[in-house]
Amino acid sequence: MRSFYNLHGFLKRLAACTAVHDHQCPKFSTKCIHFLKPHKPNNRIPRKNTKNHPKSTSKQQPLDPKTYMRETITNIYKILKYSTWDSAKEQLQNLSIRWDSYTVSQVLKTHPPMEKSWLFFNWVAGFKGFKHDQFTYTTMLDIFGEARRVSSMTHVFKQMQEKGIKIDAVTYTSLMHWLSNAGDVDGAVQTWEEMRAQGCAPTVVSYTAYMKILFGDNRVKEATDVYREMIQCGCSPTCHTYTVLMDYLIGSGKCKEALDIFGKMQDAGIQPDKAACNILVQKLCKAGDTWTLNHILLFMKENRLALRYPVFLEAVGTFKIVGECDSLLRQVHPYFFVDSGNQEASEFRTPAADALVTIDEGLVLILLKKENLVAIDRLLAGNGEKKIRLDSAITSTIIEKFCWLAQIAKQQGFIVFWT
Repeated sequence: MRSFYNLHGFLKRLAACTAVHDHQCPKFSTKCIHFLKPHKPNNRIPRKNTKNHPKSTSKQQPLDPKTYMRETITNIYKILKYSTWDSAKEQLQNLSIRWDSYTVSQVLKTHPPMEKSWLFFNWVAGFKGFKHDQFTYTTMLDIFGEARRVSSMTHVFKQMQEKGIKIDAVTYTSLMHWLSNAGDVDGAVQTWEEMRAQGCAPTVVSYTAYMKILFGDNRVKEATDVYREMIQCGCSPTCHTYTVLMDYLIGSGKCKEALDIFGKMQDAGIQPDKAACNILVQKLCKAGDTWTLNHILLFMKENRLALRYPVFLEAVGTFKIVGECDSLLRQVHPYFFVDSGNQEASEFRTPAADALVTIDEGLVLILLKKENLVAIDRLLAGNGEKKIRLDSAITSTIIEKFCWLAQIAKQQGFIVFWT
């Protein structure tokens, strides 16, 4: 087999060139990759105390390797995916495992083919001592809901009711979400009302999901009432709750109000995460509000958050359309400005001076775009001797790119060396 790359040596040189120090950013430092150092065996031979420890004539038998649940789940998934049902059923029967709710739920969450998931769901119910519960039923309901098989999903829900399976807020919320996702808003509202009639107390996830459904159907007053009810019940809004509110406000043209909520949620101790920022930037691009967009980008820069590449391209297009400078966007994502769009690598333009991207960093970005990690490794080796350090964002991108290529190489039969 062919070798892919020397991972450990690469990361050692990357650590030497990173601009991040322990006292600057505790979340990411050179200590974060110390676990990649190969284990050095202890070559010292301890003295044998023959008085207290007599020699053993029998050799130690090697211990049987442990089979972890993750490996078992993966094996079952492969059986379901790559075998016919008759063959899969025979292989599953030969597995020496105890079928329980957790195992079945985890197998279903690996997303085998939908038909085989349903066959497996019914097949495992025939085992003595096993009984489906709210977790396995809800997982199966999610599979049908994601595939927009509404009739199959409601059939699973009715089975739960008929068999007396406990139906909690998680199940109701899933059903409500998938009905709305399929366009049946009235069915989602009816599910909410049924949940309340059954005395099932909504969680903050339930409230947030229902508010999103109502906002999406332009039922603003009802959504506002649900938010007030949530606060009165003592459920504190989460980052996702605030994101739903800001998403609606931006879509309604109230970008300033959305920015106010963006600040208030931080005052309340809720920090916007990467997903929230991506959603807001995408909405602001559609609204064409670059003033609010720059405020979000400034927050992302201060908190080391990044946009997904498709959202980044939307932001670039928005700044071009309105004819405004995108220097802040460049500072947040200097690595995206290599060969952005369909430009040639030779057209690489160094970002604004305050982005502090050096010539060496620019060269690293070009090589990164070409996925030439061997050349990057040699450049890092030279920079390490000169004590030239890279920007933390570029360092993070190099590691992410290498891990992705290593995964591809592993799938194609390459070997990644760790020495």
